[in-house]
Amino acid sequence: MKDEPLFDDEVIDIRPRKRRRWLIVLAAIIIFLFLTGSRITSIYIDSLWFSSVGYSNIYWYKFRLGGMLFLFFLVVTFLIIRLPFVFLNRFFPELTERPRLRPVTVEEIREVNFLPFFYRPGVWLFSLAGGLLAAINMSREWPEFALYLNSQHAGASDPIFNRDVGFYLFKLPVLELLTGWIQTIAVLLFIVIAAISGYIWYLERIRDAVTVNTRRRATAAISAAGAFAALTYAASTYFDRYDLLWSRNELFTGVSYTDANVRLIAMNILIVLFLLAA
Repeated sequence: MKDEPLFDDEVIDIRPRKRRRWLIVLAAIIIFLFLTGSRITSIYIDSLWFSSVGYSNIYWYKFRLGGMLFLFFLVVTFLIIRLPFVFLNRFFPELTERPRLRPVTVEEIREVNFLPFFYRPGVWLFSLAGGLLAAINMSREWPEFALYLNSQHAGASDPIFNRDVGFYLFKLPVLELLTGWIQTIAVLLFIVIAAISGYIWYLERIRDAVTVNTRRRATAAISAAGAFAALTYAASTYFDRYDLLWSRNELFTGVSYTDANVRLIAMNILIVLFLLAA
């Protein structure tokens, strides 16, 4: 009896698997072209027209500026959101120290710290999502940034703030966009940090382990987030004062006597209070 070969002589053909991959890639390309084909065609036709009249650089300027705004606000927003949580880890080591789970009673489940299991991926997801949303929204505002970067003096000033009219036409819209952007981040950070600090304090309380150090850490974290939010509200209120120039009244549009002598003074006082609070 002849010995049977250890290995079968059949050759394993993996070409069908490669074909499947190529089909998936081809299907993805077709779907992409179906969703963006009209937009790409429109951009190509517009670029040909602008190039024919000698304004090709001006046409592509909005794409370059929009791309730079997207990258800038993506990175900056990600860092502004991510960095506070790095310092928060130092305040609360409990955020990353996973507990050893064991069978517990219903009463003991309350004392288990589940936050470390989803804290890190949650922070990364929160930072990336915030960065992408800010980048998309700010890149769409490229006309306002284009006016800001190419601003000119109008040669005339308003009688209330003594600002050049060019400031209101070219610079103020961008400054209000920036204050709204940073204020939104500050409010979200304050809510998240306050919730995390309150959760850690709650765990310590039900464990009967609340100490002065625990209260100090929670107070410091919430106070830091609150100070950042207060500064952004001060900046927002400062630029809101200029909106009084085109506020609508019954007989005219602009600053009324009450706006100039009461409301404007109140807004200045509010700015000082926000700074003192911070």
